[in-house]
Amino acid sequence: MVQPVMDASAGLDPFRAEIRLLQIAAEIDGRAVSVVIDIRGVPITSPALEPLWKCRLIGHNLSFDAKMLLAHGIEIPDENILDTILMSGLVLRGQPNNPRPGSRRPSLADAVKEGLQFTVPKTSQLSPWWRDRLTNEQIAYAALDPVIA
Repeated sequence: MVQPVMDASAGLDPFRAEIRLLQIAAEIDGRAVSVVIDIRGVPITSPALEPLWKCRLIGHNLSFDAKMLLAHGIEIPDENILDTILMSGLVLRGQPNNPRPGSRRPSLADAVKEGLQFTVPKTSQLSPWWRDRLTNEQIAYAALDPVIA
């Protein structure tokens, strides 16, 4: 998952926003491992990251992340993108005989709360991500996103 950092005028515009973090999770030897990379230290176009762009990517609202990456010169083949926002909407809201209220594109926090009965801590979500040095709490928050997605 990509963590954008924006100035107030950039909003969520993929052509003007800064990508701050790259968050990756994988299963290694039966354990979930999460890595958070600060793109201010390792550019998104770094050759060290190139193998990632050939992998299958799973994320919540990944179409937004893919737009951000494309605007910064990273192209990911469509067949490598699996967006859990669409999947969670189908699983949680797509049963015609058991309609449930709510969005067919639920936030990650809403989908996890409803589907897994787990409340995602959001205290760090609105913290100052633009600062040069992130706090341990911000890094832990960022590391959780790809794991639960």
